[in-house]
Amino acid sequence: MHAARIASGTGISGIAQGYKTRFLQDEDGQLQDTHSIAAGLDYVGVSPILADLHEEEKVRFELARDTEVIEAHSLLMKQEGIIAALESSHALACAFREMGKYTPDDAIIINISGR
Repeated sequence: MHAARIASGTGISGIAQGYKTRFLQDEDGQLQDTHSIAAGLDYVGVSPILADLHEEEKVRFELARDTEVIEAHSLLMKQEGIIAALESSHALACAFREMGKYTPDDAIIINISGR
């Protein structure tokens, strides 16, 4: 169970709740159950704007498992004293996973919400 509509490749184009985008749905178009540790990401669909940007290859989506999110959240809290929202911690988990691709001169900027 997850809520990754685009990164997992399981989101299917459909119409629900008055808009067209990618949703987690079965072959009959029935919306599936989702799960995310972050309440703000636990939704069956994705923004139509984000779906369009993905199709135009202007953004890249990644997924993070709950355990990675908790580890990233804890690391930021311990190292920087910042308590990020779990939604933002998904971005942190992906960035931490990709750190080996960058040099010390590179910069990664992540906008973090939280407390």
